[in-house]
Order: sequence, then structure tokens, then C-alpha cells
Amino acid sequence: MSEQDLSLVPGKENYTARYVRGGRLFSYAHQMNAVLEHEPRTVLEIGPGPGMVTAALQAIDVEVTTVDIQAELKPDVVASVTNLPFEDDSFDVSMCCQVLEHLPFDRFVPAIKELSRVSRHAILISLPDPRPYYEINASLFRKKTLAFSFTRPYTCKASYLERVKELAGHYWEVGSPGIDAKKIASLISSAELHIRAHWRCRDRPYHHFFDISPRGSS
Repeated sequence: MSEQDLSLVPGKENYTARYVRGGRLFSYAHQMNAVLEHEPRTVLEIGPGPGMVTAALQAIDVEVTTVDIQAELKPDVVASVTNLPFEDDSFDVSMCCQVLEHLPFDRFVPAIKELSRVSRHAILISLPDPRPYYEINASLFRKKTLAFSFTRPYTCKASYLERVKELAGHYWEVGSPGIDAKKIASLISSAELHIRAHWRCRDRPYHHFFDISPRGSS
């Protein structure tokens, strides 16, 4: 079983103004909106990054507990997503956005199961997805708007994966050989979990979100 290389986990120097510019801000909005759909009082945030989502949720009186394996980021708890030091059903919602790709892919299911263990109502994850994405909107008779999106099948080249591992610390992404959205959905299902919805952030389609129902929740 593969272990995580801490040198591939972003540290404090990664979270600059450049990091949060542009489409990533829209992704943060997707995180908040998806979490708040479940009306949580308590949220577990794995990998808080620069802390913008944490601060926004706390500003509206949501109790947020942050976890990161990088102590220099000063999370509330230093731990791995595959070994969370919390009791079962400790949080209403757990979110783990743009984190799991920093683990070897054989740790994906153990991480999802651990998130399920500590979550009462929902798990929100997002994963990097570089596959070509298209969205089409059409207005009909000035009243109705039709919108649909699709992802073109694509397998990432080895040179691209080597580059993102070196620059971003990603072991894998959606679109890596043998890893597509269907594979992710199959693994989540194998963990006896249910995907309520999944989507790609319109303004940053590189972020592919999954809203997951933990075991035993409605």
C-alpha cells in the first residue's frame, strides 16, 4: 500500500494572491454553496488552503474544524484524511476539495470511507479534471434557456502527468490512464456510498465536484 510523500503536499508558500485569482474564486463559491445546501452546523474541512472558505463559513456561524497534514499551515488538527482522529458521525458535512490527488490513487477509497465514517449528512469532494469541457446555452423565444454540458473523452499524456506531479504534487487526475469519472463513481459506489450529484465548475472546469451521501444517511 502506497504512502503519501509530504514533499508533494502544498505548503504555506503555495497560497499566494496568484493562487486564489480568477477561476479558483468561483470554485470556492461552489464549495460554499454545495456545503450550505445541507444546512450544516458543523463542517470538517480537509485541506483548507489559504482559509478563504473556512473564514466565509465561520462568518455565517458555521463551526468549521480544519485538518491538514502540513503542520505549517496551522490547521486545527494535523492528520491525514485516511486516518482522522474523530469519532463516528462527528460532523454534519465533510469537504475535501482538490486534496485527494495528492495521495496515491490506491488511497482514494480508504480516504472516502474515512470521510464517510465521520460525516452525518454529506461529503463534498472536488478533483482535478483537465479533460476538454464544453457548455452550450441556447435561448428559445426569449423565455426559456436550454443548457447542457459535456466532457470529451480524453486520456492525459504521460508528459502532462509528469509535469503536474512536479509542479502541483498530483499523483493522478481525472483523465489519467484508467481513471475517468465513471471509474471514480464506481469506486464511490463500491464503498457503499451514493453520489447525489456531480458537476464541473463552469468558470473553472478543471475542478470536478462530487456531492456524496454517507452510509446510513438519507
